[in-house]
Amino acid sequence: RLGQLRRSTPALRSGELRWLHTAGPVLAFARELEGRRLVTAVNAGPEPRILVLPWPAPEARDLLTGQRLPAERGQLTLELHPRQGLLLEEPDAPGCFT
Repeated sequence: RLGQLRRSTPALRSGELRWLHTAGPVLAFARELEGRRLVTAVNAGPEPRILVLPWPAPEARDLLTGQRLPAERGQLTLELHPRQGLLLEEPDAPGCFT
């Protein structure tokens, strides 16, 4: 699935990279190209972690699973399982992440 997304999504191959969070085993970055922004969040560690990101939309969608994650008051709180990664976008307004 990730390989298919990478081939079909130019922002994942050549979009501008912006780091959003790097601490211990948790990292998050955005890739943007032609107005579309995607956010990758990863927990590379053996313990669950919480990551809070600014998120202007009411929800995010994980492109890997289709799961929709609610945001509250401009923040997206992610509960990342050990060695889990998410590939997020705004379901109805890609490119609006700030």
